Amino acid sequence: ATLFTEATTLTMNTFSNNSALCDTLRPPSPLPSLGGDSTYCPIPAGQFALSAPIPFNTQNSLTTMDTELRAVDPSGNEILCLSVTTTPLHPGPLDLPYGNAHIIFWATIALAATYWLIVGFARIVSAWSRGFSRPGPGIWHQFESTGFILASAISGERFSTSPALMRFCSPSLRDIIFHTQWCAALAMVAVQWPPFIYPLLSQTAWASLTYNITLNAHSMHWNPLNVQPYNPPSDFADQLADPTSVIYIDQSIPNTIFLLPPNTTTGMQSFAWSVGVQPQDLFAICLTLFLAIIAGTIFLSLFLWTVDWIFSQRPSGSLSSSAVLTNTASKGHMPRLSAGSKDMLDTSGDESRSSTGFGHNYTLLRRRLFRPEVSSFHSSVLIGNLVRVLVLFHLPVTIFSCYEFSTGSSVSSVALGALSFTLFSVIAPSLLLLRLSRTSTTKLYNETHTLLALGPLYNHYRQNSQLFSGLLFL
Repeated sequence: ATLFTEATTLTMNTFSNNSALCDTLRPPSPLPSLGGDSTYCPIPAGQFALSAPIPFNTQNSLTTMDTELRAVDPSGNEILCLSVTTTPLHPGPLDLPYGNAHIIFWATIALAATYWLIVGFARIVSAWSRGFSRPGPGIWHQFESTGFILASAISGERFSTSPALMRFCSPSLRDIIFHTQWCAALAMVAVQWPPFIYPLLSQTAWASLTYNITLNAHSMHWNPLNVQPYNPPSDFADQLADPTSVIYIDQSIPNTIFLLPPNTTTGMQSFAWSVGVQPQDLFAICLTLFLAIIAGTIFLSLFLWTVDWIFSQRPSGSLSSSAVLTNTASKGHMPRLSAGSKDMLDTSGDESRSSTGFGHNYTLLRRRLFRPEVSSFHSSVLIGNLVRVLVLFHLPVTIFSCYEFSTGSSVSSVALGALSFTLFSVIAPSLLLLRLSRTSTTKLYNETHTLLALGPLYNHYRQNSQLFSGLLFL
């Protein structure tokens, strides 16, 4: 009888070999005397053991090798057929089991950070004239001017005046995060992927808010190189421990084969274990990080708001800029704007400029950058940043919320998953899209407060196409 050994990677044949089946076939212990024979064939009916080698080196790491062992007798009858799937790993330093696969983790983060810096720089440069064209006296006016520049940059108000700038700023950070999330979501689909995709695509889990496994200190962190307790069959234990045996297993060699817990299904479970967490912990980790980002955004905004309010206080005897503008306007002539006036900052450099992009004509001279109140734009910035967070992580929150309320082990977990899905996946996007649909295009692109609050939803698209953002939520 002949043992045919054939190893393939995807559709490529990487190794094939034919050998005599009896050379590596062994009956249970104690082994009978060979006598004048060179093999133990024929062996009695019952259990048997055999071994077959395939080439292995570091070049095979992070690839899946499907090895088929097929034995055929001299008459052409098939005696056995076994398929063994192995995915070798090449662990790197710092106890990184996936080795070079970690390059994907840092490459996606670096790419996202690069886009964020380049687009952010473009936004700031385009908004530079907003604050520094006519600065007022004192250090606080310099800080105030900087705040106007940042608010203008965050709103992306200059996008409506320059189609080239909008093209330059697309794609941006969120497009990189969306693509990274899509890679992670592919690994969650329950199809028969080759196992090597899990070590690779699990490196994109950071974009889906599931990479921080330290949040579940009470939970088991799975190491893909862990092996189950070695418990060989008693009838073969001595042969498996004998270095001279053809079925010898060297227990001193560390495992380098990618392993998942027994009975792990494809899709979400395999993705979770590849990241290193239990499947039932995915929702908790994602929602915790999502809410932490929201809380951090609110805290930072309130902190800056408080600082701005403290340093912007004026002596009680002085007239506010709003009072000066109101009194002057009531007398029927144009107000005399001070050097530090926000209205002056809004009109500086824009007297002869108009918006001609996308087939519209909006005069920037008529636009008010901020209300006279010093801190009036902070609430719009806060709302806009919360909208950004929702847009960035709507996909993973939706996926894990659905997974939680469809597979939850307790009533509380099901209820929490359903609540998260209802609030963050349905109600919040619906309200935002409703607000978007009921707001005129002129206001959407011509009012800085609206751009600050809702701009993250639509300011990456051309005018009259702002509802295209609904496709992201769908």
